Order: sequence, then structure tokens, then C-alpha cells
Amino acid sequence: MKLIDALLNLVIPFLIIFHLLVAPYTKVEESFNIQATHDILKYGLPTNDISKNFRLNYDHYSFPGAVPRSFVGSLALAILSKPLVVLTNANGYDTQLIVRGLIGLLNAFSILRYKSALAKVYGRETGRWFILLLASQFHVIYYASRTLPNMFAFFLTTLALRDFLPLQEWNAPKRHRRGVFLLVFAAVVFRSEIAIFLSAQLLYMLIHPRMSLQVMIPICLRSAGISLFITFIVDSYFWQSPIWPELSGFYFNVIQGKSSDWGTSPIHYYYSNLLPKLLLNPFIYVALIPYGLKKAAIRRRLKELITPSILYVTIYSLQPHKELRFILYVTVPFTAAASYVAAFIWNHRSKTLFYRISSIILVVSIFCSSIFSVCMLYISCLNYPGGHAVLQLNHIIKDSSPEIFKGQDVHQISVHVDVLPCMTGFTRFLGPPGSVVTDKDVPIVNGVPIILNYDKTEDQSLLRQPEWWKQFDYTLMEKPERALGNWHHVATVLGYSGLEVLRPGKFNSSFLDYVEQTLLTNQIELDKDEGKSEKELRIKNDLSHILTRIKKLILKTKIKGLIYIKLITEFPQQKAWWWVVPRLEPKIWILKRHVQIEGNDSDSEPSR
Repeated sequence: MKLIDALLNLVIPFLIIFHLLVAPYTKVEESFNIQATHDILKYGLPTNDISKNFRLNYDHYSFPGAVPRSFVGSLALAILSKPLVVLTNANGYDTQLIVRGLIGLLNAFSILRYKSALAKVYGRETGRWFILLLASQFHVIYYASRTLPNMFAFFLTTLALRDFLPLQEWNAPKRHRRGVFLLVFAAVVFRSEIAIFLSAQLLYMLIHPRMSLQVMIPICLRSAGISLFITFIVDSYFWQSPIWPELSGFYFNVIQGKSSDWGTSPIHYYYSNLLPKLLLNPFIYVALIPYGLKKAAIRRRLKELITPSILYVTIYSLQPHKELRFILYVTVPFTAAASYVAAFIWNHRSKTLFYRISSIILVVSIFCSSIFSVCMLYISCLNYPGGHAVLQLNHIIKDSSPEIFKGQDVHQISVHVDVLPCMTGFTRFLGPPGSVVTDKDVPIVNGVPIILNYDKTEDQSLLRQPEWWKQFDYTLMEKPERALGNWHHVATVLGYSGLEVLRPGKFNSSFLDYVEQTLLTNQIELDKDEGKSEKELRIKNDLSHILTRIKKLILKTKIKGLIYIKLITEFPQQKAWWWVVPRLEPKIWILKRHVQIEGNDSDSEPSR
């Protein structure tokens, strides 16, 4: 049984890294922290001409966002990831994976710590079902490696929830104080809504006396003071003015009500839509938790797991703007409650027919949820055309004619990036191959160092000036007709655009075309790697060599996965079955400015 527990403990970190590798790009919500981590890694922390250095190099000065965000999480990620980045000589893309993998593993650690304590209090079977139920869900695993402020907070809230579990240990008061500190820190630094989560937890601890008000108030004040000091010092340095970012965010979103500009939902939306999406498996909220609340033998212990979370979701439902990530923290206690009931049913499966049938349904529901989660993962990975476009542009530049770089010591390439690419995967990490750590590691293309300058201008008055566009060599556009001037259409990047039904006899599908093209591209890349000698693979050190080997293994696995996807998609057509697949449509156009080299036109037709 120890072997089973050890293997189950590997499931969560494995799945988090697997989701990261399948969907390695980021969305706009993650942009601030991923760009900030890049800038800290590459440009360091200036001590002279600080404001000037930030204005020249740091993304947050060019694109500060609607409200300022905290650098505390990004700074921690940069400090923790830099040794591995240096040792592996990682390029930008690999560094992004390292950074995201690090936060993913930290969240996996917090989940496993919670599971360990859960097993001590509610039994080993409960801990095992907790892993199985959580692993078959999608959103926590998918979001775990994403640089959202919510996921920094998730790490802290999960550790805090572990401290609030009723472990029969002598140091319970110490654990409770630590849990309060973690929640206060998460609320002050990362997400202000955690203050509601903290209040719900403290109220429960007062009613079921685990902590007195005389202890609670001082620890809250001390924790708030320490947390505020840290965020104020760090963020005032980066923003170059006295600031408490989460207070600014709270004032903007709640007091001024600006969050409603991003849409509003009815008061019941968390319970009727988003919470079921989070838990994914309908057996959890339709059967397991309701049955546990009715069963006298387990009702009390079930309530102590979920009551603070229910209170939090209920209070937060009063806020008109609702998003799934705002209640992500409650997934852990709700899943723990469901796992406690699942263990009870499983342990009684030999007693009655009801428990035997319920056990079978439980296992089948986890299997079905896992299949659905895999489908959601694959569809999600098609939602990042911006990331795919940047890497495709890198390959285009890498394969450029040597004539373009002839007689140049360093070649500057200017790229305009439209809004959609910025929102769907573009980050500063995804430049051409070369280390992200220092400016000295400039990538070499055809023997010439390349420096890419990315522009993300959104000013419509500039975008309507033909002369302004002449400064760019390439552009990534959602609508190519908006690029003024003479441009070549170099490539088109597809993205997810709903589902399509394949009828019997219908063999033309945008999805199948995409799979075949991706398979061909990856096979060509693998063939290039296979053609390299062992000496070439040993770039600088053993860790770099190991990283290269791992990347090749991942590429081979990806090719096998695409082959299986192709076979699975084609099988129903061969059997004259109806089938549903993702529909893909052009999302981003890669355009190259039309130039003449030595009197000859370049080899593409202009798009305008």
C-alpha cells in the first residue's frame, strides 16, 4: 500500500507538468507576472538610474495595465528559477517552461501537503480518493503552472487550509496562527478577495472554538503589518512610487465598480455554473456531498471541511463580476469533502447493494471525468495562436536567406505585434533561440547576431499612418488588411473556433489538416535534431545536454500523440460514424515587409 501511496503522490506533479508541456503558452491574465519575471531574469535589479532602466527595459512601464500589480510573486519566481536557467543555459522558451514549471511544482507541493494532513485526519482512503478526484478535474491542474496572482494565492491558501485541518497535535495553536498569517499574506499581496476567505475561516474558528478573539486580532494585525511592509518595499521599488498594489486593485474593481466593465453575472452564477465546472465530475456535487450531508455518521466532519468555503462563495457572489479563478481556492476543500464521502462508500461496498452500485458509479465517473479533462486540455492548447505565431516567426527568421544579413555585424529586426497575439501567447521569453539571462547571449542566425525589437502599439492614430509601418520588418496581425503598406503573406496561424461535426463520408476537416501539418513540422524538427552529432548535442555542460535530451524525448512523445489523435479522428470516418472535432480557423497572419534584394523581388506575393 505504501507503493500505491507513493505512486499516487506522483500523479499531481506529473499531470501539472504534462499540462504545461501540452499548453506551454500564456493568456493576457498571466501577462504581467510572466513579463515581470522575464525582465527581472534578464535585466536584473538596477541600483543606479533606476527609473531610466525600468523605462528602457521593463514591460510594466510600457504597459502598466488597468491597475498596478505586485512584483512579489515574480521576484520570488525569478530568484528561485535563475540557478536552473543558468545551469541549463536555457533559451527563452525553455526558461518560460522552467518558470511556469516551478510555480506548478510549488502548487503540487501544497496540494500534497494538504493531502498528507487530510489522510491523517480522515484516513488513508480519503487521501487516495482526494488525489484521484482532483487529478480527474481539469482547472486546478491546468491553472497550477500559470503565473496568475490567483495561483500564487492558491499556493498559500492550500497550505493554510492544511493548517486548519483538525489534526490532533500539540502544536495546533501554532498551526492555526501560521494558517492565518498565510491567508493574510495572500490577501494583502496577491488577491484581496482572500480577505473574505480569511473572514469566513476565522468566523468558523470562533463559533467552533479553536482560536479566541484575543489571539486572533493580534496575529491578524501582525501578519498584515509584515505583509504590507514586504509588498510596499518591493512594489514601491519597481513602480518607483509609494504603492500598495492590491489596495489599488481593490479600489478600482470594488469601490469604483470597474470590474463590471468586464461583464456581470447573476448572483447564483458561482453555484449554478462555475463551481460545477471547477469540480467537473457531476457525481461530486450531485451525489457525494449531498449524501454526506444527509448521513449522520459523517455529516459533522464533512461540514467542518466545506462550511467556510460555502460562506466565502456565498458572500463573494454579491460581487457582480464573476470569474472561475476567483473561487479556485475552494476546489481543495470541496474535493476533500467529496473524497471523505467516497472513502466511506468504498469502505462499505461489501455491505449493501447501494454501496456496491455507488462504488461502481464513483469509479466510472472518475474515468469519464478524466477523459473529458483530456479533451478539454487538447482544445485549450489550440487557444494560443499568439504563442504559436511567435515561434513560427522565429523559425522563419532562422531560415532566412543569408543574403539578408550580408555584411552586417548585428541585424536588428523590428516586429509589430497586434492585440490578439499579445493576448494569446506572446511573451518576451519567446524570442529567437538564445539565453534569456543576459544581453550578451544574442542568438546567431546564419552567422549574424540577431536582435528582435517587438512593438505592441495600440494607438489608433499611429496605426492609421502608412509612414509609421515602414519601420517594421514583420508584423503579426489578426486582420492583415490593417497593416498599411506593401507586405508579403508569409504564414497563417490557426486557432480554435468551436466544434464541427464530421458526417460519414466527410474527410475534409480543418482539424485533420492541422494535425497532419503539425505532425509534419514536428517530424522535420526531430529529423534536424537527429542529424546533429553527439558532440554538437553536448553544448556547454551536462545539465544543458540533459535538457536537450529531455526536449527531444518530449518531441518524440508529441509526435506519437499526434499520430494517435490522427488515428482516433480517422477511425469513426472509416466506420461511417458521426464524429465531433475542434474547428480551426485562421487567427493570426504573419506578414513580411516587401523589399527588393539586388534588384530582385522577394519570393512571395504581396498581400496588399
